[in-house]
Amino acid sequence: VESVLLASIGGVVGVGLAYGLARFIVSFKPPIPVPIAIDLGIDVRVLTFALGISLLTGLVFGLVPAIKASRTNLVSALKNEVSALRVIGRRWSLRNVLVVGQITISLVLMVVAGLFVKSMRTASEIDVGFDMDQVAMATFSVDAAGYTEEQAGALYTAVLERVAAEPTVTNAAVTNRVPLGALLRSVDVSIDGFEPPPNREATEIDIANISPGYFATLNVPLLEGRDFGIQDADRAQAVAIVSRAAAVRFWNGDALGRTIRFGGPGGDPITIVGVAADTKVRTLGEGARPYLYVPLAQVRDRFVTIMASTRGDPAALRDVLRGAISAVDASVPIQETKTMPQHLGLMLFVPRMGAAVISAFGVLAMLLACLGLYGVVAFAVSTRTRELGIRLALGAQPGRVTGMVMREGLRLVGAGMILGMVFATALTFPLSRVLYGIDALAPSNYLVVGAAFFGVAFLAGFVPARRATRVDPMLSLRQE
Repeated sequence: VESVLLASIGGVVGVGLAYGLARFIVSFKPPIPVPIAIDLGIDVRVLTFALGISLLTGLVFGLVPAIKASRTNLVSALKNEVSALRVIGRRWSLRNVLVVGQITISLVLMVVAGLFVKSMRTASEIDVGFDMDQVAMATFSVDAAGYTEEQAGALYTAVLERVAAEPTVTNAAVTNRVPLGALLRSVDVSIDGFEPPPNREATEIDIANISPGYFATLNVPLLEGRDFGIQDADRAQAVAIVSRAAAVRFWNGDALGRTIRFGGPGGDPITIVGVAADTKVRTLGEGARPYLYVPLAQVRDRFVTIMASTRGDPAALRDVLRGAISAVDASVPIQETKTMPQHLGLMLFVPRMGAAVISAFGVLAMLLACLGLYGVVAFAVSTRTRELGIRLALGAQPGRVTGMVMREGLRLVGAGMILGMVFATALTFPLSRVLYGIDALAPSNYLVVGAAFFGVAFLAGFVPARRATRVDPMLSLRQE
């Protein structure tokens, strides 16, 4: 009955913590224009589950020691000779195993949380290759308005002219693919003088359709050649610009004047007229990726993003972009407007959410492990009252008594930390795919987390151990 009552109280506290953590988790929503409704409310099913787990926990962890206690030697128990000897003799009881398990799990969570925090800090400092601070964008589609390809091109030109006329705008451009966006675009190309991968007739490369001014808007340097211009229209000669990584990979850095063909070798030739600096394309953690830019006027797209740069606050440009689109045609639906830092927030969403959520669970697990450690050491002290009293009566120094009692707790901490480090190391390999710019096996993270955890666990064991030195030898001896 006592165990079930304690477990029920724990269940009530657990439901309260779950309610707070659920609200905390729901506050992390990916920065995308589509609203996401996540129902983590406390309903009848959750309460029923909590009640069932609480009752089961109280029965199991109350019944097992109760049955064990019923088999005690009555004569020895009446003489109070058994409990202390059993505690001293059994170095790895079920209590100790549970505490070691708690320490192991909490240490794994703390190490993983530390990796996510470090990854988030590193990701925010990565050079993406383009302007991150002074750019805003608006994404819209002409499909709902019933535009043809020719009408869509005229709309893009009119919107660009209106945006460029704003005094706060320094440059503007239209593209069908924003760097580091969720939309991925690639195309198969045949490259003269470059062999495609085995069993493939063409080479796949990431592609973006852009208008003139794209590189100036994002402050991406043109290393060689020229930018697109009005001469690169529908019926003009097909041209393209490649990234430096593409120039190095396909033409050993000499790309100007070379040709590529969409699809297989029979496609129309496209002449390379420029080489741009490398930028991040898909993820923050990727290396230099070959990238192909073609004029938006030559390859129409009905779902585009207009970007503009400014010397002032980029947030103010969102209303400028929205107003320019609506002024040209109010029937064109605008999907979203955002600044470049808000756009890049999607890339940082995983490490940011992982750091926050796992840190919360890690701290909670560490507190539980320290409470368990405190309970084990305190229980050991209570069962060794007579022994400790005799030692103190015979002249043992309080420091030696404290150290003797703490050795049991430190033994549990050491075992749990070793197991935790092993499991954490194994877990970092799959996590390395979502961590940016860090060495998942760097010893510094393990040392910092291990030292912090050991310090907290040391205090949890020191308090009951220190209390052991205050045992009155006469009172403990009179208990017999």
